[in-house]
Parts: sequence; structure tokens; C-alpha cells
Amino acid sequence: MMTSYFDRWKIKLSQKTPRRKVMRFVGKRAKSLTTQSRGRPISHRKPKTVPRENIAFLPSIIFSLVNRGKEKARSKIKLNPSDLRVWVRQGRSSVTMVLIVDVSFSTHQFLPAVSRALGIVYRDAYRNRDRLGLISFQKKFARILNHPTNNLRVALGNLASLTPSGFTPLAQGLRKALQIFKQEQKRSPNFIPFAVLLSDCFPEPLTHKYADLLEEPAYLETLKVSKDFGRKKIPIVVINPAHGKDRSGKLKSGTRLGLGIARLSNGKYYGISEKEAPSRKTFFAEYAQRQYIEKQARNISGFLDDVRVDLLTIQRQEK
Repeated sequence: MMTSYFDRWKIKLSQKTPRRKVMRFVGKRAKSLTTQSRGRPISHRKPKTVPRENIAFLPSIIFSLVNRGKEKARSKIKLNPSDLRVWVRQGRSSVTMVLIVDVSFSTHQFLPAVSRALGIVYRDAYRNRDRLGLISFQKKFARILNHPTNNLRVALGNLASLTPSGFTPLAQGLRKALQIFKQEQKRSPNFIPFAVLLSDCFPEPLTHKYADLLEEPAYLETLKVSKDFGRKKIPIVVINPAHGKDRSGKLKSGTRLGLGIARLSNGKYYGISEKEAPSRKTFFAEYAQRQYIEKQARNISGFLDDVRVDLLTIQRQEK
């Protein structure tokens, strides 16, 4: 049962495409162009390197004949590298999301809202090709609970079975996510990746040698891995249920780290601050908790849905 009530904070770290311009992608899978061997061929183009697959033979032969001229038209056809063309195919893009869950005591109580939010995001039939992976921290290690799967029930079942753990090797969990995305790239080169980090962003272990926690090796290593996400164009969406300021009025180190993770990975940050907790002494306390979970689930699902649509739109524009 939830014991805290949180005020919603949304902090956007990258420019967001207006929703009215991308609504045409909602309700169907966005079309994308690729030179991979999957999809329907719609045109051809000259490759940047000598291709080993997806060769458009008829256009290549035509270009070879044109380049040879009339005097050699009756000789045997010989394809030169400059004659080769590859198909440009049209296919459907699928989204692969990897959820990295910190099950520390401050975050564990927020799992019902996240589980409900994921159910909302993935419930529509047109998303049956999207895939969800799950990584959790158990004891002193990050563990892959689910490789990306279309079976949402399995992933949510594992999410619901998580028990609180006090140790958070954040950098290790992010590296596990990169490994998953690397495997997905081999399986489906045209997929759209993004990671969701549910954490209060207080990584461990700590040396306790630094006045500023952001100078701790665990914090620096987490930021370093976040840069790798940015270089690979894999955004991280940070959901921090412990967003806020400390007693001195400064942002908590976890909040600062979460903002840094989102910024370095070109992702987004969703912060939730503990403030107005519904009292346990009231007669309607349990009802208030249920209402709170449903409200936060709707907020998070809308936020994740916007991120998903934006990624589909950006991919189409880049193609």
C-alpha cells in the first residue's frame, strides 16, 4: 500500500514535437524507410559501401548498360561497384523499451503506479509488436529479469514480484540495458530503442570521501554510461519518485543526477515530489491511495506515450 502522496513535476530536457502535429501516428505503426532486407521495396539508391545483401539487381543491370554505352551493349554484362543499387524498403517501426527498476524502499512503494501505467501504454492492439524488457537491482547486482518481449503479462508479473532492496548499482543496470539494445539491434535493425529508469537516483556504493555526492565514483560512472546512451541515440526517461530539495533548499543529489542522466542521453525527466501525503487516520485513506495510484498511472502513461510518439516522429523525419 502506498504511504506517500506526491506532487507531479515535469521537466522537459529536449524540445518536444507539438502533439497536434504527430497525432496521425497514433493508432497505427509509423512507416519508416530502410535499406535493410525487410519491408516492401519502393525505390532504389546508390549504396555508400559495396552491399552484400538487399541488392536491386534489375536497376543495377540497367545502370551498368547505361554506363557502358552502345558499343559494348552486346557484350556480357559485368557489374562494377559503381553500378550497384540497393532497394529502399518501407516497413513498420517497432519500439523496444527497457525498464530499469530501482527497488529501494523509497521507490518500491511507487511500483503499483508504474505497473498500472505500463498496462495503459501497452493495452492497445496496435502496439502488439512493441517489446518490453525489465532490469532490476537485487542485492549488489543488476539482473535482467526479462529480455524484450511482446508478452506484457510476464514482464508485469515479474515487476509485481519485486521485493525491496537497499543497494543500487545504477551504472551496472544501465550497462545491462545497453547490452540488451545491442542484441535487439542484431535481431531487428529498424527498431526504436529507449530506456526508462525508475529510481530515486542515489547510486551505490559510496566512498563517503566527497562533500558533493556528485563527485562520488558511483555518480560519475552513472553519468559516463549516460553519455554512451546519448552517443548511441538511445534516450533515457528518468522517473524519480523522490524529486525535490533538501533541508538547505538545494536540489537533492538524486534529483541533480537524474536531470544529468536525462540531459546526457538526450532523454526526459519526470520528477515526483513527496509533499501532501493523505493521512492514514482518515476513513477514506485506502480509497485516497487507490485514487492516487490511478492518477499517477494516467500521468506517467501519458508522459511515456508522448515520448514514444516523439521518437517515431523523429525517426521518420531523419529518414
